[in-house]
Amino acid sequence: MGVFEFVRMPMGLKGSSGTFQRVMYQMLRPLKARVFCYIDDIILTSRNTTEHLQDIDEVLTAIEESGIKLKLSKAKFAQNTIKFLGYIVSEKGLISFYRRMIKDFSKLAAPLTELTKKDQAFHWDEEQQQAFEALKTALCSSPVLAAPKLGHPFVIETDASGKGVGAVLLQAQDKEGKDLRVIAFASRVYNKHERKYPAIELEALGVVYAIQKFKPYIDGAKTTVITDHSPLKSLLYRADLQGRLAKYQIILQGSDIEIKYQPGKQNIVADTLSRNHPEDPTINSITPEWINLELVKEEQSKSLELQELKSKLNNFVAENGVIYKRKEDRSIVCLPKNTEYGQVLIKKIHEAAEEGAHLGREKTIHKVKEILSFPGMEQAISKVVETCDICQINKDAAKKRTKAVLHKFPPTQQPFERVHCDFIGPLPVTERGFRNILVFVCALSKFIIAEPTMDQKAFTTIAVISDRLFSRFGIPRTLVSDQGTNFQSAAVKAFLLKTNCKHQTSTAYHHLANGQVERANQTIKKIDVKTIRER
Repeated sequence: MGVFEFVRMPMGLKGSSGTFQRVMYQMLRPLKARVFCYIDDIILTSRNTTEHLQDIDEVLTAIEESGIKLKLSKAKFAQNTIKFLGYIVSEKGLISFYRRMIKDFSKLAAPLTELTKKDQAFHWDEEQQQAFEALKTALCSSPVLAAPKLGHPFVIETDASGKGVGAVLLQAQDKEGKDLRVIAFASRVYNKHERKYPAIELEALGVVYAIQKFKPYIDGAKTTVITDHSPLKSLLYRADLQGRLAKYQIILQGSDIEIKYQPGKQNIVADTLSRNHPEDPTINSITPEWINLELVKEEQSKSLELQELKSKLNNFVAENGVIYKRKEDRSIVCLPKNTEYGQVLIKKIHEAAEEGAHLGREKTIHKVKEILSFPGMEQAISKVVETCDICQINKDAAKKRTKAVLHKFPPTQQPFERVHCDFIGPLPVTERGFRNILVFVCALSKFIIAEPTMDQKAFTTIAVISDRLFSRFGIPRTLVSDQGTNFQSAAVKAFLLKTNCKHQTSTAYHHLANGQVERANQTIKKIDVKTIRER
């Protein structure tokens, strides 16, 4: 019979999608055109019509030479709006991508959405301009979303107004349930039929919309829904409902929720999401708000060289008297050589926990380059990092020590097959009573899990391993730790033996033997300790 081999990519093989993606990447990588590819979906973007035709010719030539065939009925050319991987890609679609992070998105965008409807005359007046400016402001502000703790209780606040519904997903970050933090926002406007619903159905629609929108977060978790419409408290258990309310009841019964009433004056966030957008928004769409543009103008006006560059080169632009340098995706502030304010900004970026957290030279340069540009900037950054007292105190002297030759761990074939773990602490006690961090690192993917603990006792260790590692990612074949008493205790050994997880310890007093997690610890401690010292 001979030896058979595939001449086409077979369906069903585990590595088919990865192999196909790699072939597409190798084919499209040499192209000058801006091409994005996910398996067999290709999107091509161009600045204008002429460039678009050239890009299409380049991409189709590459596809033809590679032997890949396309189906004409599935291809679209010269489109202003397209659907790609479930998202609508357009000028407005770029903003819509961030709708879950923007409060009152549907309200802000409502005047602009009206202009896109069929048979709607395009009329741009003050209302549309205000909506446009408000969206720009929202994109530049930081709602500070918290990461969800899946499986823990959630709170959803909903509200319905005359134009649409709004919802906010919250979760307590402390044991008392008082420190509620926002996880996500959601809002949408009514369609022409929903606008005719009575008030109770509109409020119920808001609850159903929130539950369906936040389903990936709240699935399997106890959730409290807060509404400012008191009759909805009985929506889950009334047996005499008909029509839409009966349909909404069936939908809600699929989730573990409890509906509570709260007056609209107390239901502030959700109520705001469903109200009118701001009348007089202020924007700062190019630079962070904490940059003093007046000082920037003053230094720029004194530099004749910078003024000449502005007039001669096309990649400089002036806005409100401030000179910016154009990049591919942003504009950054330009400052003259030997700038004093530039030094102040570098120091502020390097020391700020939310910006650099006292990172090293290269990472600080990367952060600063996203905002500033001036001659000699890298040398100035190096000087700031080298003279930073906190950085010098916390430098790891172990890097300069003589290192012994280490033996390699056997290679892993799948994520969380081998996990390295270690404790950081004791650290200063937090407001919630935590003073240690138990860190896990997957040997294959290098995925890091950092869980705060109140102590380093054996039963605390077992609880964290069971609840935050085993229950989320499965039981690894091997767990590597140091020879600390908590990991060497009889309780931990019995627990790992019962779960059929092999416990392997590193060489005593030789941290590099457990280098996977030690490197993660170094990064975590660098950020944490320096931030604590500043406070």
